[in-house]
Amino acid sequence: MPPNGNPPLSISVVISTYNQEEHISEAIESVLNQTQRPDELIIADDHSTDGTTDIIKEYKRKYPDLIKLEISSKNVGVAGNANSGFSAVTGNYVTLLAGDDRFHPEKLEIETDHLVDDDVDVIVSNHCRISEDGDHINQQSFEGNLQEHNAFITTFARDFWFRNRTQSIQLYDEIGGFDEELELYSDWDYTLRLFHNATVKYVPKPLEEYRIHRESLSSTIDKRSSLKHINKIFQKNSPLLNYYGENESQYVRERLFLYNLRQRAFDALDQGARLDAFVYYMKWVLMNPDRRSDFKLADARFALPERAFHILSRIYNSL
Repeated sequence: MPPNGNPPLSISVVISTYNQEEHISEAIESVLNQTQRPDELIIADDHSTDGTTDIIKEYKRKYPDLIKLEISSKNVGVAGNANSGFSAVTGNYVTLLAGDDRFHPEKLEIETDHLVDDDVDVIVSNHCRISEDGDHINQQSFEGNLQEHNAFITTFARDFWFRNRTQSIQLYDEIGGFDEELELYSDWDYTLRLFHNATVKYVPKPLEEYRIHRESLSSTIDKRSSLKHINKIFQKNSPLLNYYGENESQYVRERLFLYNLRQRAFDALDQGARLDAFVYYMKWVLMNPDRRSDFKLADARFALPERAFHILSRIYNSL
């Protein structure tokens, strides 16, 4: 039985892509190879200038009844491209995949089972990080975060990035879609509004693979621009905290303050102000109990001369 006696459940997949000719085929194949195929696959291309468009047109030729193309005549940005894809959805549930990422083969089958059995609006799950070549790096899990806070608070505090969502398309319309005025983090902003208005079900399995590579948007973001947009999104969505307890609101503010410290440290480092960077970073470490005993490669960047750090980085990445 469909949830709540609604019309038969149908799932649409939207792939959002821009200049991803090296990885777009893997993304598409990961959808085609699902143990339960979607009812439709919509590929939204943001006016790519490489071979991406040719590749997706060839897939459309092979699967004309499954694949729909939304190809923009100009570059409209991440949010605009996502809106283009979501606006073309005809199913009642939708999930979004970046053009350089991959789905786990059983993602849609597992999520459909939960949508049928549970009265929920959104399904979220863990994800794995993969290298540029597609090799497994590690699994990202947020089960511990959800034991203390709900999905909205966990997301607002940036404790975990809920990359993998399957949601009711009705909610997309109700919350107004992706904010096209945001050049960065429109997905974070959208997720906040989504989770505030939704019943969320967490599946503790890695159902998506998130690719880490030099050309990804997250790898090329300017730190000052990052801080500007994070503060803008906080100001936009902070009124929603009034619906939650004071402790939850304070928790979000403290976590975002720590995040700002860390971003300021990296910005100072990029500007060559190593002393300022070290001071910001040490403040972040001292105010972040979870970090004090957890050394990572990034820590060495603040403690070592630049040349020594690059040598250590090459050694570390070769292990």
